[in-house]
Amino acid sequence: MEEQDIRVLMMLDAFDIGGTETHVLSLAKVLLSRGVTVFVAGKPGPLEAEFRKLSCTIYNFGNSRKKFEDWVRIHKINVIHAHLESSGNYAAQISKKNNIHMVYTIHGTYYDPSVLRRLINRPLNKPTLISVSLPVRKWLQKHGIKSLLLPNGIDMEEFSAKKSNLRERLNIPMEAKVLLYASRLEFEKYEICKLLLKTCVIDVLKEFPDMHILIAGGGMKADKIDKSINESIRSKQIQYLGNRIDMSALYSISDYVVGTGRVALEAMSCERPLIAVGTKGVFGLVTPDNFKKAIKYYFCDHKRLLPLDEKNMTKAVIEGLRFKHENNYWSKELRKRISKEMEISRVADKICEIYKERVGVAGL
Repeated sequence: MEEQDIRVLMMLDAFDIGGTETHVLSLAKVLLSRGVTVFVAGKPGPLEAEFRKLSCTIYNFGNSRKKFEDWVRIHKINVIHAHLESSGNYAAQISKKNNIHMVYTIHGTYYDPSVLRRLINRPLNKPTLISVSLPVRKWLQKHGIKSLLLPNGIDMEEFSAKKSNLRERLNIPMEAKVLLYASRLEFEKYEICKLLLKTCVIDVLKEFPDMHILIAGGGMKADKIDKSINESIRSKQIQYLGNRIDMSALYSISDYVVGTGRVALEAMSCERPLIAVGTKGVFGLVTPDNFKKAIKYYFCDHKRLLPLDEKNMTKAVIEGLRFKHENNYWSKELRKRISKEMEISRVADKICEIYKERVGVAGL
C-alpha cells in the first residue's frame, strides 16, 4: 500500500483551538503533502478556518448519525484516526460497524480506561492505540492496555522565532519583559492560570515591576479570567488575549513562557525559555540539562514532580525569571532537541507506516 491509497478521517470533538487540534492540523498538512487523502470531522469552532486552507474535506457534525455514516462510506474512508474521548467513542462505533481500521491517539490520562479496554478487547478489528508520552503509556499499561509511543509533532517552520509588530499592537514597551501563559482555560488549566495570576500580582510584579503578563486561550472559564484581570490592581500590566491563531508571533515577543504539553514544545521550538507547570504539578525552568527529565514527566502535564500549589508555583516562576541562563545557547539547543525527536515530518513518517501496516487488518 502507498500513501496515495490511504483515505484517513481525522475525528475531533470540535474545531477548537488547543494542543490536540493544533497537532491534528500540523499532521494533516504533512499527510496531504505526502499524497494521503485527508478528511476532518468535528463540530464548528475557531480553528476550522485554518483547516479549510488545506486541501482536505471538512465535515461538521450535526444531529444525524446516518448522514455522517453515509458520508464516510461515500468517501471510501479506510482508516479513522481519533484523538479525543467523545469523538473517539463515536469513531469506535463507526469503525466497528463499517469494518474500518481505527487508530486512536491518547493525549493524556483523562480518558476512561474501561472504555479503552473494551475497545482493545473486541474480537475483530481492534484499534491501534498511540501514547503521546511515556507517562501516558505507563498509565495505559497499568490498566492492561498496550500502546505505541509516538510524541505529538511540531511544525518547526511554523513554530520558529519571528519578527512582528505584535508587541507594539499590544502596547507593550520595547524595554519591558513579557511573561506568557497559553492554554485552554478549563478544568486544571484554569486553576493553573488562577494560581499564576495570584503569583504575578503578589510576587512577580513586585520583584519585576516592568514585567507584562499575557494570557492566551479560550474555554468555559475564559470570562472568569478576563474578569479577574480587569478587577486586578495590576490590570494595566496584565492582558487577556482570548483565542489566538498567531501563537508563533506571540511566543516570539515573549521573554518567558509558562505552560505544559504542546505549548511547552511550541515555545521551545520558538526559542523561548519555558517554565513548565502542568495539570499534574510543577516542573520549573526547562534547561538542556533537565530536558530529558522534563520529557519523562511531559512537563508535569502527565506526571507530577512537585505538587501544584501556590508555594511551588511562586518558587518556579520567580526562580525561572531570576535565572541568568545563556539565552542563545539554551534556546538553540532546546530547539535542536525538539527537532530531533518531535519534528512533524518525522512523526508523520511513523503515522503513515501505521496506516499502511494496519489498514489491511480490516480487510480493505
